[in-house]
Amino acid sequence: MLANVNGDQFVLVMDEVNLLNEFDLTELLEIHNIFWMDGIKMTTISFGQPEVLDVISALHKTGQRQIIARFFRKPIPFCSCTSEETLAKVLHSLDDDTEWPEGSGWTYTYFFFPRAFRNGFRLATFAGAIWRALVKALPEQSPSFTMEAIALTINGLYIGMKNRDISNLILSDEDIENALASADL
Repeated sequence: MLANVNGDQFVLVMDEVNLLNEFDLTELLEIHNIFWMDGIKMTTISFGQPEVLDVISALHKTGQRQIIARFFRKPIPFCSCTSEETLAKVLHSLDDDTEWPEGSGWTYTYFFFPRAFRNGFRLATFAGAIWRALVKALPEQSPSFTMEAIALTINGLYIGMKNRDISNLILSDEDIENALASADL
């Protein structure tokens, strides 16, 4: 399909790459090579659990350096959310840098709370309260929360409070605790 529209770049995004085995990766390498012969460059961006390092080690042991070079050139460990400041940056991004629906010009926060947003409501304002609630609710993870915990908490706020969009919306500690409870962390 890409060749039919004169495209020359294909981007493959894969999640849970740690679940792939050498056979899967060899098949993916063959697909990569077929694209290359057709003049199409393939970029692979993959995500996985820390066990992906075991996959890379196994590939080293079996001499599969071409697979490592093609798909595991730059393993970058994901740093979890380790501070209120990092959480504030994530929330600020949802307030000001995202777009949903695509092409609308609306941020995620605006999408869920248009009245409040027009009146100055921003999730980043509540970073401290959200951080304290996470620390209280998940002391075993503190002070390092996964993006899953952050995303589920924010999802709980957006979904749980979408029908409460008023111009002077303020998140209470109870609202945040309810979002955490709905996240079932």
